[in-house]
Amino acid sequence: METERHAHTQLAKHAALVDELLRESKEPAGADGRATSGPERLSRLFKAKNPMPEPPPEFKGNLDYPQRHVTYSTRIEVFGWVYSSTTRIKFIQAFLDSVYLGLVTYGVNRPDVVAALPSEAPLGCGYKEEFTLNTFDLAGDRTFSVVIYDDKGNSQTYKQTISIKREAISTVATATEPAESGTAPSHTSMADAFQPVIAEFQTRFGRVPTLLDWTSHLFLAETLPSLAVGTPSDNDPDTLPHIDQSIDIVVVSGLNPTRIAEAKRVASAAVVTISTEGNGTSPGFHVEWQPQHSYTSIPPTVSIIIPVYNKSDYTRKCLERLQETLPADFRGEILVIDDASSDDTQSLAADWSKDARIRCVRNHENLGFLRSCNRGAELATGEMLVFLNNDTLPAPGWLPPLIRILQERPNAGVVGGKLVYPDGRLQEAGGMVFSDGSACNFGKRDRPDRPAYNYVREVDYCSGAVLATPRALFQQLGGFDLRYAPAYYEDTDYCFAVRKAGRKVYYQPETVIVHFEGVSSGTDTSSGVKRYQDINRTKFSEKWSSVLSKQPPPPTDYELTTLQRISARDQEEVDAVHAQ
Repeated sequence: METERHAHTQLAKHAALVDELLRESKEPAGADGRATSGPERLSRLFKAKNPMPEPPPEFKGNLDYPQRHVTYSTRIEVFGWVYSSTTRIKFIQAFLDSVYLGLVTYGVNRPDVVAALPSEAPLGCGYKEEFTLNTFDLAGDRTFSVVIYDDKGNSQTYKQTISIKREAISTVATATEPAESGTAPSHTSMADAFQPVIAEFQTRFGRVPTLLDWTSHLFLAETLPSLAVGTPSDNDPDTLPHIDQSIDIVVVSGLNPTRIAEAKRVASAAVVTISTEGNGTSPGFHVEWQPQHSYTSIPPTVSIIIPVYNKSDYTRKCLERLQETLPADFRGEILVIDDASSDDTQSLAADWSKDARIRCVRNHENLGFLRSCNRGAELATGEMLVFLNNDTLPAPGWLPPLIRILQERPNAGVVGGKLVYPDGRLQEAGGMVFSDGSACNFGKRDRPDRPAYNYVREVDYCSGAVLATPRALFQQLGGFDLRYAPAYYEDTDYCFAVRKAGRKVYYQPETVIVHFEGVSSGTDTSSGVKRYQDINRTKFSEKWSSVLSKQPPPPTDYELTTLQRISARDQEEVDAVHAQ
C-alpha cells in the first residue's frame, strides 16, 4: 500500500508538471521580450523541468519511475519513455543490479512527451511495468535499470538507485525455522540452478517432476510456476507427512542428517540440499540421485546443426545459451556451418571450438541456408538431428522434451517447439498449411500460456528455426529438397515428405525457443533472400497439389477458435474446440 500511495502521488506530480508546462507555454514572450512559439516553449520547459541523462544519438528517453532513493517493499512500478531516431524499439528489459526482473511493456501512449517534442516523439513511446519482489532476496540499496534494444542491435540503459525493504519476508523466514549460519542464496540464482536438475529428470524419466519444498526458503512454488511444488503441511521439523518414495524431488535446507535421511525416504528420484559452505557466504547446491533409479535408457546422440551467415553476435549468444541449457548427460555435437561469412565469424570460430562439443565448418563459397543445412546433416554423427537458427535463444530444459517425442512415439518423424518473440509474445505453436499453399503460424502474437498452445499435438509443419528429426529418416528422404534453394518452404516441404512416408509431425510446447524473427533474411518479401518465400510457395503448391487439395482453404479470419476448428485432427480435439 505504501508503494501504491507513493506511485499515485508521483503520477499526480507528473500530471501537475504537464499542466504547468502547458500554462507556461502560452505566455507571450520571455524575459528578453522575444516571442516564442507554444511548442518551442513547451519543449524548452519540459527539458528544463524534466532533465534527462545524455543518451547516444540513436535514443531519447527517460526513466521516470522508480525515483532515486525511494524505498520499495514488495512491488516496483516502472514508468518512462524512449524512442530511437533511426529505427523502432524492439524490447526492454528490467534489472535490479544484475538480477533480471523481466520484460517491460513498450508502446504506452505519452501525449505529454509528444507535446514537448512534437516533431520527434511518437505517441506510443512510453513504457511501463510492475514487478513483484517477493521472490527475490534483494534487501538494501540497489541499482534499478532498464535496458532498451532497437532493431539494429543498439542498446541504451537508464539507471536509478533505490532501496528495497524486506522486513515481511525476513519475518516469515525466521518464524518458520532458525536461520542457518551465513547468507541465504539468491532465490533467482537458485531457481536457475534447478533447471539442469529438471532437465536431467525429464531425460531419465520422460516427464515433468513433482517437487517438495522443505524449508528451503527459495519460494520454489513461485520461482518454478510451471511445476507442481508442494510444501509440508505438518509442523514437525524433522518428519514429513508423506509415504515412502511419493515425491520425485525433495528440496531441504541445512546439513541436518536426520532431515536429509527423511528427505531420502520420501524422494523417489533425487534429494536437493541447500546450504552454505565454509565461510558461510558461498551457497551450496547438492543433488543426490536415489541409487535405485538409473536411466530408463541411454539418451540418443544428437547433432545440433546451426547454419550461420554473418550476425556473429547472435551466433555467440546462441552458443552461450546452448552451453548453459544442454543437459548434463548430453551426448552429441554442435555443428556450426559458416556459409562463407564476411564478418568476424571465422575469426571467432577458434574460440567457440574450445568447447569440445562445438565443431565449426566453413563453406568455401556461399551456399545458402538450405544447402548449409544439408551439409551439416551430411557431416553429422548423431542419431537425432536438431536444426537450430543462430538467431535463437533456447530456454532451460528445451532439448530433452524435443528428443523424448522422437523416442516415445515410433510414428514421430519431426518435432518442433514453441517459438516466442523477445517481448514474450507467442510466435509459433506449430504451423498450418492451406489448400493454396499458403501457411500461418498457429497462435502468432498471442499469449503463450493459453491452454491451446500447451499440449503435444500433430501439426502440418514446424518451423526450421528449431526442428528435430531422426538422421536416418532425413537421409532416407534426401534431406531438404534443393528446388527450394536458397531458403524458404524447405521445412514445410520436408514435413509433408515425412507425412507421405507414414510418419507424423508433432508440436512440443515444453521446448521453448526465443526467436529473433527476420534477423537472418529480413522481413521484406520483395527483396533479398526473403523474396524466395513467394517464389517457393509456387513451387511447393505445384509439387504437393494433390495433397493440398485435401487441405482446408485459407480462413476468412485467423481467430484462435477458427484455427483450432480447422486444424483439429481427431474428434477429441473437435469436441474441445466446441466446448470453449
